[in-house]
Amino acid sequence: NDILTQWCAKVGRYPLAVERTFWITPDLSGQIDDLLKAGVQHFILRGPQPFDMKPLEELLRLSER
Repeated sequence: NDILTQWCAKVGRYPLAVERTFWITPDLSGQIDDLLKAGVQHFILRGPQPFDMKPLEELLRLSER
């Protein structure tokens, strides 16, 4: 997040115009709070097929905080 913000300053881009995205797998769902503190705004959930909805349900529950 800090590195991206520094690059935005170098090239004259407003840092908040860049969405911070993170590709997450179900085994990393316990790190959501740390990722949010680091500036992640958008999560892409990747999982094995067929897709188990429980990790997605947990992320949705966490998003209600």
